[in-house]
Amino acid sequence: VIECQDLPIVNGQCDPYATIILSSPSRSELKKTKVKRKTNNPQFDEVFYFE
Repeated sequence: VIECQDLPIVNGQCDPYATIILSSPSRSELKKTKVKRKTNNPQFDEVFYFE
């Protein structure tokens, strides 16, 4: 996950994170990025590995 741009500001603030779901017929796996405080253009630069 690299970045997001121009996210909407809700209730005067924006503390975004991303949710990644990898699904197959037999199972699903969910992972989340770290929260980036007070930005609507977060730079995540995170790598996720699924087994």
